[in-house]
Amino acid sequence: MCLLQSRVDVVRKDASKPWDHHLYLVGTRHKAGSQILRNIMHLAFDELGATLSCQEHKQQNSVITTTGGDHKCYLEPHIPIHWDNVCTDTSLESNRRIGAEISKPFRGVQIIRDPLQMVASAYCYHHRGNEKWNLVNAPSNIMNMSYEEGVPAVAGTMLLTVKQMVQAHQASGTDVHIVRFEDLSRSSQDFDANVALLFNAMFGGLITDIEMTRIRELAKQEDLHRGEIGLSAGNDHVSDDEDKRLAVAALDFIEPDLLKQYHEFQRLLGYPVGH
Repeated sequence: MCLLQSRVDVVRKDASKPWDHHLYLVGTRHKAGSQILRNIMHLAFDELGATLSCQEHKQQNSVITTTGGDHKCYLEPHIPIHWDNVCTDTSLESNRRIGAEISKPFRGVQIIRDPLQMVASAYCYHHRGNEKWNLVNAPSNIMNMSYEEGVPAVAGTMLLTVKQMVQAHQASGTDVHIVRFEDLSRSSQDFDANVALLFNAMFGGLITDIEMTRIRELAKQEDLHRGEIGLSAGNDHVSDDEDKRLAVAALDFIEPDLLKQYHEFQRLLGYPVGH
């Protein structure tokens, strides 16, 4: 009886894919671990055989599936795998509605990070000359700004992004799995444990044990403690320790009223207030 049940279970799972049952949304935002979550899910979807996904924003060019990932969600909203690089509460709600329309219950994942650490990381990243076109999250002259001048300036430009992260977090329910960047970057052991929780939330009961083991192993490529050997390799998203230390120290120069807003964001997200 046990052998028979096992054989039936494997056939049932192999006959369909997770996206046959759910509409998925992967949501990230700038300097909150966007690369690491996107690439973990990208590797998993590819390994599980996904060949169709869409991008939530017109200007996005990154993909969540290697094959068929350049579709636009506003043109083809019923595609069952959505990728949003600027995830908002509105995006969560619209995907819930679309899932209901196509009878595929919504499952989402989004990553959050300590808001003030996002500011420090954004300063370091843009100060090195990355994404010079990105005037939303950093001043145009950021490369010429010192820590004391640049970090407070970035706190101003990053305010909307952080606010959207908080709003999306507040709009999350049991259908959205929250990943904290700190939990993925603290150690390899923490990375593995939190990836296991993520994949169980996204794919639990919908894939075989062998498939689950395989995608968990593939995800290790994105663990920063194992080296940048995955899809994130060569993207210059990891700051030098001393650079980051000096940027964090410069958070004290943020204008008091603005700093107060960031402290409230920390509180709402469940982070210790301060830096």
